[in-house]
Amino acid sequence: MKKGNESVMKRTRIPGDAKPVKRRHRPGRTGLYTPAMVGRVYKMSLLGLIDTEIANVLGINPKTLALWKKSHPEFKDAIKKGKSDADSKVAAALFEKACGYSHPDTIVQIFKGKPIVVPVTKYYPPDTGACIFWLKNRTKGNDYTWMDSTRAEITGANGRPIDIRRISEFDLSKLDTEQLEFLKDLSANLIIKGKGGPE
Repeated sequence: MKKGNESVMKRTRIPGDAKPVKRRHRPGRTGLYTPAMVGRVYKMSLLGLIDTEIANVLGINPKTLALWKKSHPEFKDAIKKGKSDADSKVAAALFEKACGYSHPDTIVQIFKGKPIVVPVTKYYPPDTGACIFWLKNRTKGNDYTWMDSTRAEITGANGRPIDIRRISEFDLSKLDTEQLEFLKDLSANLIIKGKGGPE
């Protein structure tokens, strides 16, 4: 057996085989967890990193990260809080952009060769795209949704209804039996729907 960072070899006997088989055993990195990582993962989550990216930064397997989240509640809470805080900041910024906002600022002007600092209030008007995005996502499941609705209609020439009678004008002699059966079923369905039948 070798010690250190190299893999450990175990000899295992397979029943009915005279020769032992070498099998590699690679120890996991579960002993690397330290309480100092709680602050690190909070900051990484706050920056928007997902679990696999956090695992990569820490130099561990995502499965190890999942184990740490199960065995160390403070570690899991730090990741969850970081993600929640980041989402809250983005939601607040989106809300301000959707509603419009103003903030105090200063500008520097030159008067008679001397710089003068002038306090001003900058105003940013509401952004239509941010309003739409906010309303679509905040009103899901409500009675007054702002979701896009898509409606598709099949019409005949120039937007008129499909004229089913014109099907008989086509030369159907070149179609095989399967294609003719399909057209027969299709025309029957169109006639039923045209008469107010079930859709």
